[in-house]
This record gives sequence, C-alpha cells and structure tokens, in this order.
Amino acid sequence: MKKTEKIGGQNNCKYDFHEQEYNDSDESHPYYLDEKDDDADHRCGCSNHDDEDHLKDIESKILVSKMISYLDEFEKLSFGATYSEFIKNESLQTHLVSLLSKTQKKALFLDPDFIDRHPKTDWKSLQTIEDQVVHPVYGLNPETLWDLIRLDIPFLNRRLNVVINGCCHNH
Repeated sequence: MKKTEKIGGQNNCKYDFHEQEYNDSDESHPYYLDEKDDDADHRCGCSNHDDEDHLKDIESKILVSKMISYLDEFEKLSFGATYSEFIKNESLQTHLVSLLSKTQKKALFLDPDFIDRHPKTDWKSLQTIEDQVVHPVYGLNPETLWDLIRLDIPFLNRRLNVVINGCCHNH
C-alpha cells in the first residue's frame, strides 16, 4: 500500500525510497491512501515527478536490488578462497560467471535517465562485467575473474548499495 508524508511543504513518495513508513492500517494519518487509490501501475500521486518517470525509477531500483543480491552471493561464494583453490575449482568459476551474467543482463535494462542520475557508479563495467571475463573465442579467463573478485566486485556492490540505500551497508 502506498503512503506519503508531507515534509516541509512537499509530498515525499514512499516509492522514491524515502524513509517514511506507516502501519498499513493507519487511516488516521493525513496522507494515508486506501486500497482504491492504489493504482495497478504503482503510481503514487505525489507531485514531485510524473508517473512515467516514477515508474521507470521504481523499475530501475528493483533491477539494482537484484544486481546487489547477485553480487552479494558472488562475494559470499568467493569469500576466503585462495588463488590456487580458486583456479582449481572450475564449478565455482562457472557459478560465479553465471552470477555475473545475471548482473550484466539487469544492468543493460536500466533506464538511461536513472543511470545519468547516478554518475559515480561505474555502470559501463556492470553492463560489460561478464564480457570482461569470458572471451567469445577463448572462453573464461580465470585470472581476470580472480581480479574481479578481489578488486572490482566489492567496490561495485558498495556503490549499488549507495544508489539504493544512500549508504554502502546492506539493509
């Protein structure tokens, strides 16, 4: 159920990931919207943005949330592995590449305006992350995958958390 709170004369939208949360049954709140106001297309009715841009922003944030979950799993699976253990474990490498592929696919569907609003995030790396480790002719490059594990993935994951949560910690 969508709810908004008026702060400083402006309506702030719950779908814009502001922190205002209310009990679903709090009909006494002045900006409570009941079920019949809840559009099927998830428009919030706040005046800060038009409905189409708002929906694109929601869709992009959902995609980023999924990307975070893939990168979280990637970090969890690769945590504590030594280089020699990693190089020998082809099934782990294959699974990690699968997670990179899912991440890349989500990144490619992000709205360009959403990307433009978050210039500090390396979207190009995320949109080509699988391509960086899998060559079309030569296949998987485990050394490059190892470099991604140690250098790029932790940083990219923290940046995505900043985009969604406003800070680098998982919530």
